[in-house]
Amino acid sequence: MVLRYRLHNRYTLACPGPSTLLSCHFRFLLRFSIAAVVIVSTSSFLACVVLYRGGIKRDLADNQLISPKFVIDTDGCKIPFIHPFDPSVIPFLVKSANIKCSHTVPSLTLQTLTKLTLNSAALPFYRNLSYCKYTPIVRPKTISKKYFTFQTDKSVSFQKESSINTDFIKVECFTKEDKSLYTNFHAFAVPQNSTKRRRRSTEETEDQAYNVLMLGIDSLSRNSFYRNLPKTRKTLLDKLGAVELLGYSKVGDNTFPNLIPITLGISVKELRRRGWNQTVPFDDYEFIWNKFSNNGYTTLFSEDMIDIGLFNYLKKGFKNAPVDHFYEPMGAATEAHPKLWSKKHCFGGRLETKIILDYVSDFLNVYKDTRTFGFAYLSRFYHNSDNIVKEYDDVLTDFLENFIRNDHAHNTVLIVFSDHGSRFGHLRKSPVGRLEERLPATYIVLPTNFTIDALEALSNLRENAWKLTTPFDIHETLMDILYQTQNRTINSTHGISLFSEIPPDRNCRRAGISNHWCTCSLFKDLDVASTIAKDLGQLMLKYVNKLLLKYEKFCSQLELKAIHYVAEWDITGRNSSATSNAVVKRDYVMKMETTPGGALLETTILYRNGKYYIRDYDGISRLNMYIGQADCITAYPAKKVCFCKSPKGIK
Repeated sequence: MVLRYRLHNRYTLACPGPSTLLSCHFRFLLRFSIAAVVIVSTSSFLACVVLYRGGIKRDLADNQLISPKFVIDTDGCKIPFIHPFDPSVIPFLVKSANIKCSHTVPSLTLQTLTKLTLNSAALPFYRNLSYCKYTPIVRPKTISKKYFTFQTDKSVSFQKESSINTDFIKVECFTKEDKSLYTNFHAFAVPQNSTKRRRRSTEETEDQAYNVLMLGIDSLSRNSFYRNLPKTRKTLLDKLGAVELLGYSKVGDNTFPNLIPITLGISVKELRRRGWNQTVPFDDYEFIWNKFSNNGYTTLFSEDMIDIGLFNYLKKGFKNAPVDHFYEPMGAATEAHPKLWSKKHCFGGRLETKIILDYVSDFLNVYKDTRTFGFAYLSRFYHNSDNIVKEYDDVLTDFLENFIRNDHAHNTVLIVFSDHGSRFGHLRKSPVGRLEERLPATYIVLPTNFTIDALEALSNLRENAWKLTTPFDIHETLMDILYQTQNRTINSTHGISLFSEIPPDRNCRRAGISNHWCTCSLFKDLDVASTIAKDLGQLMLKYVNKLLLKYEKFCSQLELKAIHYVAEWDITGRNSSATSNAVVKRDYVMKMETTPGGALLETTILYRNGKYYIRDYDGISRLNMYIGQADCITAYPAKKVCFCKSPKGIK
């Protein structure tokens, strides 16, 4: 067993090989008292466990590692250390299903940048082939729930190859009798005239401009990244010199409230105060890609699962494409052709995630001499499973290797991030699930030619990796990258650029994190049968039912079935049995189950000035899936606690 000290001050436990794996980890468990796990299958095994730098203590005399109490330990915030292989999560780390896409028949069409060609190796499988044609896929002029249309009047026939002048196409091949032999879809990053004009207008600028690529992965906690993406993480840290934000915390429940602060620099509450609601499209708001576009950048936005996408789920999306290269028509068109899908992740014999990542790579390569801002968000492969993500480790690693090979690391800021950890299922209900959900993975890679006050900025970034950080900070960092040394007005209430020093006394309130999502709280368990637990349970039930009163025509009133967990954080440091409550401040975490429907709900209850209360409805977490239970309403957050009286109702 070897203990190695690597770059970025991270310790790694390495075992010599598969033959000694079990004995190696057995000795590790006995000697170091840190939870580890060995997952053995017929074809694979887990060979190493990665630990943190932070408060890890190393006794040089006997090489002993002791798990730290806190991974973030500042005056303002102490986030408990959670081992990625905590014993409570081990039962849920199962072997995932094989999602390898089948290739019994090779694809008839291949693409290279903006050229489409017939695959000569596939022609023997299509002996009756007569001709092929492709049809552009575009956004319809009037957006409803259909996000694409085929421009059949602009279909082009081809024999061997064709240059493509549109981003998305549907390819069809036929026999002489016009019988369909083959159908597939392709995505290209075709340079546009508008971006060429924008490029010419900024060519004479002397300022060093950095490209930006943001790669988001849905529902991926920091610890889940350790467990499931070891090759990707190794490439980020060892080959790209990434800085990992160990105190990066979410600020809202699901994807939307955690990505709005990144893309707009404000909270969803602030967005609502500015006139937005679920019936209002997003076109009139200045997102981060709009700011980069206004400064000469060519922009891209891509995501999968279009119907439940960031701006589409229970929302109105965009009337007009918000960026130069908008993946939405392609994603919607592929989802409208279910016969071309297999294993839920493969389309036309290709992994959907790879189709999107190839599109992003082509975008970077086509605009290699142009300022670019790309925002890609991947949801499908992780959205409903904590274990399936490990099957994508090679795909993400290959993408990063291509990123390096094509020299994009020279002048591109790369941010690999997530919105939150797993919000549902067994992992979330485990003892460490609450913390994992609130601590998403985030890595920042600076370009090799980075010169924005380089030494100070890099030093601050590395130090801030060990402090409480949020999506608001990512937005401010992007603004620093865009404007660099230019004077700019900082309007953010909560965000601090990661290139600036984050004060050590920063706490959740100052960072814009509500009590319910705060990870700096030090809770102690209480008896679920205690009087305080029962009282808090009734308080929470009353609060939830009050939320549902507006929808009483559709949603059932709920009853308390069971209290599963209650814990207390005495903020004042006073004993909970203190008789004088005038200055006592406490937070309580309450997890309960309701009926009908069996909803598992969790909230934070505050005790201030002698009164118990829940701050707002957004601070209620639903810990199990509610698909099919709340289809009668669309309003959020009531939707996550509603149990419909009838399957029929409003949609």
